[in-house]
Amino acid sequence: MKTLGALRVLVLDDDLADAELSLEALRSAGASVQADIAQSPGEFRARVRAGTYDVVLADYQLPAWTGMDALRELRSMGISTPLILVTGALGDQRAVECVKGGVADYVLKENLAMLPVSVARTVHTRRDKEALANAAVRTREFEEAAREREARFAQLADTISEVFYLVAADYSSTLFINRAYETIWGRSVQSLYDNPPSFLDAVHERDRPALVAHIGRVQSGEQPERVTFRVVRPNGDVRWVVSRAVPVRNADGAVDRISGVATDITDERLAQLALEESEARFRKLVDAAFDAILITRMGIIREVNRGFLEMFGLDSAEEAIGRSVLDFTAPEDRLTVAQRVFDGAQHPADIVALRKDGRKITIEVTARDHDVEGVPGRITALRDVTRARTLEQQVLQTQKMEAVGRLAGGVAHDFNNLLTVISSYARLVHDDLGSHDPRREDIEEILKASAGAAGLTRQLLTFSRREVIQPRDVVLNDLVVSVDKLLRRLIGEDITLATALSAEQLVIHVDPGQFEQIIVNLAVNARDAMPKGGRVTIETARADFDDSYSEAHWPATPGPFAMLAVSDTGVGMDAETRTRAFEPFFTTKGVGEGTGLGLATVYGIVKQAGGFIWVYSEPGAGTTFKVYMPLV
Repeated sequence: MKTLGALRVLVLDDDLADAELSLEALRSAGASVQADIAQSPGEFRARVRAGTYDVVLADYQLPAWTGMDALRELRSMGISTPLILVTGALGDQRAVECVKGGVADYVLKENLAMLPVSVARTVHTRRDKEALANAAVRTREFEEAAREREARFAQLADTISEVFYLVAADYSSTLFINRAYETIWGRSVQSLYDNPPSFLDAVHERDRPALVAHIGRVQSGEQPERVTFRVVRPNGDVRWVVSRAVPVRNADGAVDRISGVATDITDERLAQLALEESEARFRKLVDAAFDAILITRMGIIREVNRGFLEMFGLDSAEEAIGRSVLDFTAPEDRLTVAQRVFDGAQHPADIVALRKDGRKITIEVTARDHDVEGVPGRITALRDVTRARTLEQQVLQTQKMEAVGRLAGGVAHDFNNLLTVISSYARLVHDDLGSHDPRREDIEEILKASAGAAGLTRQLLTFSRREVIQPRDVVLNDLVVSVDKLLRRLIGEDITLATALSAEQLVIHVDPGQFEQIIVNLAVNARDAMPKGGRVTIETARADFDDSYSEAHWPATPGPFAMLAVSDTGVGMDAETRTRAFEPFFTTKGVGEGTGLGLATVYGIVKQAGGFIWVYSEPGAGTTFKVYMPLV
């Protein structure tokens, strides 16, 4: 009899004295027993859930329960611990039924001397079965015990889906192989027993070198890693197999047999190939997308496409993966982005993003919740709408200015007609009054006010581009020089006037009087922005715009232009003021200090002459107006 050694035993018996007798029989046979006793079904279930046992000794007949009930309870819980019936009486027919029902063995209480033998056989048999099921490496003990376990081993092996085999060291004969071989290889087991092993005959020709190398390492005594290969069945079907073989040595230490296990992984392999193909298609699709796409979890970037790298000026995905989306968000919008991540917002929104080079861009963000590898995440699409949003704002501004211009032109035209009537009748009354008539002075004030109102209507008509003009070709520098003296008187002694005129004779086609009005209005505006004095600089230069520059800098158009720039060192303007600078009657001056028509007039003259004007300004950093007129 094999030695029992250390045992973990659970005894199921409502009679504690009988339970102790069973345990004493094991200890008397030399076993080191660690035992628990259960007297009820509830206690039994709690014990088997809490611990692992080598064997369960159960009385057959228990109050409202039987040992077979306990066995069924074990198996329903997925526990394979063997159960031996230790009972007072059990007929032969019932004993056979119990064994067929899964009982490992039975011992009568009146013959407890057989209990150690039964336990030893049962425990060792269980350990042998586990060794087979786990495809463990065959050891010297397997060789010594092979004959006595041959029948049990064959029975067990044929119920397992993996192929277990034992062959001669030179693969000249098959010593054992289970029937799973027929399922995977599509060939009969008997064919291997009748002929030398023909594993390679069925292996795909591309995979044979790897398998031959694997076998060679095993024959030399190594225990190599697993090898994967394809098996071609007689009907042409292909199965993927993963196998590992190990050497079995004799008493002298030489390899005289080889044992191995092979598993059919076709379904897993096909699933893996399908996944890889799907991922490849997904990656191609994502990288081909015009938009930037990224996958995030809790705001942390897990994957990006090529469009994202191009949008943010990155060299590789490693520069983005693992970082927060806030790292790519401008400071002013980080709170908004964080809130969207927290709320799981999915509706589109415009966000100011931050490129690697520090440049800010406007992006449209659309996100969708999606489980990524079973973990909740988000797929987000980003579209660069910087130019689109800029164009939208410019178009809206242009439409607004055009609408205001049409309104101003209509009002000015009708108002001018009324002023003509007023001034005409006032002039008639004035001429009819004597030179000493006290009413004559009142009429003159009416005429003076009418003249002032007529001047305002002319400015409105200029803004709306309805004033009659007389354009001709003139040199831009000559226009600047012609108003130099006037400007110096207008801006005052506490402001320095400097000019930087182009050496090139820049000829433009404009109404000279109107263009001089542009220079004067811009200079007066500069003077008013510097109440404590400062510097006004007037520059002229040539500017050439190509298609790409014009496309990115509305309202510029391609071609050569003459530029007039008027700069000051004054208080500057904020963004809102810059947006409304050319609107009629908009002014930042106090009541009675300005009509708000100066820049509106400039805008109208420039547009009527086919040019465009830009303003550059920051609060506290001065202002520069640049007027671009087409060169003749």
